[in-house]
Amino acid sequence: HAHAGLTFGIANTVATVPGIVSGPLTAQIVSRAAQMGSAPDRPSPGIAGAGAAPDGLSIPWAWHPVFALAAIVNLLAAAYYLRASRAHDVLSTTASAWRQIRVSRDEGGDSGTSTS
Repeated sequence: HAHAGLTFGIANTVATVPGIVSGPLTAQIVSRAAQMGSAPDRPSPGIAGAGAAPDGLSIPWAWHPVFALAAIVNLLAAAYYLRASRAHDVLSTTASAWRQIRVSRDEGGDSGTSTS
């Protein structure tokens, strides 16, 4: 319990960073994609509709790099999870450990805890 608060604080800080970074990063990606101009198979910015934003936010294809980046991040995270995760029965493992402690205590062995 001594380090629970510190661990919780660090985890929350790390988890907050993507939320802070993603807004400006998305704006940069969309703006740069829109500035690259329209390809022959893409509609020109003027076709996006009346009052189209000059930064490309209303150009549908300008968002493709954002979604591609999100897909890549998700695929990498899924690959890491599949590689690093493992499955084991928590309840039977815990019950087995408690049985060993009880047997050790009943036999007069040192269970690692003192009652004095």
